[in-house]
Amino acid sequence: MAAFLSLPIEMKENVFAFIRQMPRMTTICLAWREWRKLMASKLIHIRRGVQGHGMPCDKDVETVVQFLIGALPRNNLVMFSSELALRTSFVLNLVQCHQTLRTLNVQIRSADSRSPPGLTTIADAEWISPLLDNITTLSIWLGTNGSFHRSSNFLIRSAPKLRELTLKGGERVAPFVHRDRLLSPFGHVNLGDPQTLRLSRLALVAIDFTEHTTTLVKYLDMSYLQNHRIIRCRSILHLLAALATQLTDASCDLRSFDVCPTRVPTADEELVCAIEGLIENAHGLRNTWVDVGKGRLTGPSPIQQHGASLRNLALCKAQDSDMLHICAMDLTSMLEASPLLKGLALNLGPVDLGDIKDLSIEFDLDSPDGTATCKTNFVATLDAIASHHRLQALRMLTLPIIDYGYATNPTASNGTAIEDSHVYMTQITMLNFATEIFRYLYKRGSTIKYLAVAPACIHEFTRPKKDENGHQWPWYYYVRSRTVDVRGMQEVVALPATYLREEMPVDAQILFHPF
Repeated sequence: MAAFLSLPIEMKENVFAFIRQMPRMTTICLAWREWRKLMASKLIHIRRGVQGHGMPCDKDVETVVQFLIGALPRNNLVMFSSELALRTSFVLNLVQCHQTLRTLNVQIRSADSRSPPGLTTIADAEWISPLLDNITTLSIWLGTNGSFHRSSNFLIRSAPKLRELTLKGGERVAPFVHRDRLLSPFGHVNLGDPQTLRLSRLALVAIDFTEHTTTLVKYLDMSYLQNHRIIRCRSILHLLAALATQLTDASCDLRSFDVCPTRVPTADEELVCAIEGLIENAHGLRNTWVDVGKGRLTGPSPIQQHGASLRNLALCKAQDSDMLHICAMDLTSMLEASPLLKGLALNLGPVDLGDIKDLSIEFDLDSPDGTATCKTNFVATLDAIASHHRLQALRMLTLPIIDYGYATNPTASNGTAIEDSHVYMTQITMLNFATEIFRYLYKRGSTIKYLAVAPACIHEFTRPKKDENGHQWPWYYYVRSRTVDVRGMQEVVALPATYLREEMPVDAQILFHPF
């Protein structure tokens, strides 16, 4: 099939013209550098009520995108997402041209002497608030500057239909309450009667709750909250306790809860207890990802309480270099109490695949040879997993031990990656490893069809190049398949999954979480 760039200019223009004729077209993806030369005549058309005109565009991405938004038919966009820090004027132009926006993910640039006035300064005029009436999903980047909190507060207050909210602190943890102004993204902390939000989904990423730890709770109507994520946030102990108290109300219907604390130097038993307390007070959790940092793994009792409703479960200890694995007995009790469980992610016991040059060809889970301790821990966990006859997806949060000849063995927990020279040998090794796991589970009646060997990475490191299957260390994904050997007999094999979203089920999202 010919590449799009190799097509004649006339054919490219016809493609763009065809796209513009679709009456319900709400999203257009532009990925070619010379899009202006070919698309300007198609984007700006007199029949669309827009007069063609020329304007200079510099190399600034924000300027180019702003020009494109202005060229599109008004009130056509329903979603806009950007990881760039945008000027206030850009955001105002966006919401003015497209009042149909339902999803907005923006980071408003911090106000300074060279920037236009802050969003709330311009927004004193009542004409801006109605532009946000249709927004239901909002994702906002916070910072240490008070202008971030003012802008976020205005966006949240001006969206009456808001149901899903994400607050992100970026690489640096951002304070939930600005110290000098005592302002949170939801309003002033000393406000007597705060506006209560009826959110169905709330995600907090890299937020610092060191001060005013329980302020968040007074802004939430917990009876509406169904999905809550607390990722890499600081000082969340008292916040978890406050949330747990609110969840005791029978009207609360929290269905999904994910927690992954920020890096801590030592184990925090109080934090683990707070996490367990929140899970115990919830009613009928369906999905949960629990990362305890360096603390002990969550006990089986809180998980068993949700056995009748649980669909996806992840028990993680990503910050522990030893990667303590779950006890097979505890896992068995949790699986027996969760008959509807479909997705499982956990740290399995260590397993040694030997030298990378061996490609794990001789690795055999049914063989009596090998180190007894390693085999027992790993196999006992697989036996417990195989006993559950509704599990469809399994994610291993620990990498197998492979001897690369490095001074430090590459693992996701210590920040050491493999070299590009070992990418293809690792590809074959992991494929053989996944095939052996699928065969072992299948022989014991397991229904697992999807396997991921993908640690929850917490370290920043330079990752190697992708292999021929599209996998990039340390994340590998496989689908169970069958092949016919030379004897004409069918046997189970692992088939690499390259296009994850298409090849794996929607309800197995637990396989893809990067945290």
